Amino acid sequence: MNSTTELDRGAGEPHPRPVRITSDSSYYDPELRCTVLATTPAHRPNLWRSFVEGALSSYSHFGVEKALEYDRIVDGSTTSMFLVALDDSGELVGGLRAQGPYSRPNETHADIEWSSSWTGRAALRRMVSARLSNGVVEMKTVWSAVGRTRHGAPGYFGAIGASLVAAASGCRHTLATSAEHAVGPYLDSGAVMATHIDAVAYPDDRYRTRIIWWDQNTVPLFATAEKLAQITFAVESLRSRELASTEAEAS
Repeated sequence: MNSTTELDRGAGEPHPRPVRITSDSSYYDPELRCTVLATTPAHRPNLWRSFVEGALSSYSHFGVEKALEYDRIVDGSTTSMFLVALDDSGELVGGLRAQGPYSRPNETHADIEWSSSWTGRAALRRMVSARLSNGVVEMKTVWSAVGRTRHGAPGYFGAIGASLVAAASGCRHTLATSAEHAVGPYLDSGAVMATHIDAVAYPDDRYRTRIIWWDQNTVPLFATAEKLAQITFAVESLRSRELASTEAEAS
């Protein structure tokens, strides 16, 4: 497992340059066999509604709709951007969303998830506070459509999505929480688990949920060679498509 001692390595170093998400940015992902589109609820309200409904269907299928917090997120106000996977027919088959960048250590959704653990929440806030100057974004609501053929390894979209939302928001750090049994793909993509913070039973007693971090300065050290190549391709593809769009607007 990636070492917890690496979580604070070089915390003061500059974060990567951002991809400017002011309109739709997209690329074709050969692993997913889908177009990945990064946008915002305000820019694509109908697609956002489809995203939320798809997430509700997926979360309900696994009996974890409580974790979705449908009523809290449906208006889009807590979501700074979202990513969707669209198949060749334009059908929405999965997605994830981001909150942040944050300005205070108690703003994260993970803070709510650790409300039952005073020591865990305090440790989380210290970690967030130490990273705010280089940008902290939180990845939430990773889902895949129920009953659809899936392409890519299990957990693939979330694994690359953490670096995509970091690049798109100009943040060095991505925070996420995950059930302990599902962290494998995230660790393969360069995430580090905060093992000094105890797991919590979230959203219910069936799960042991952990805190994980991606640091874009250390992802290349901890990601597997295969996953790093996939992340690099995804980030550079999204960046090049956005830059091409920006140049076209300027001409």
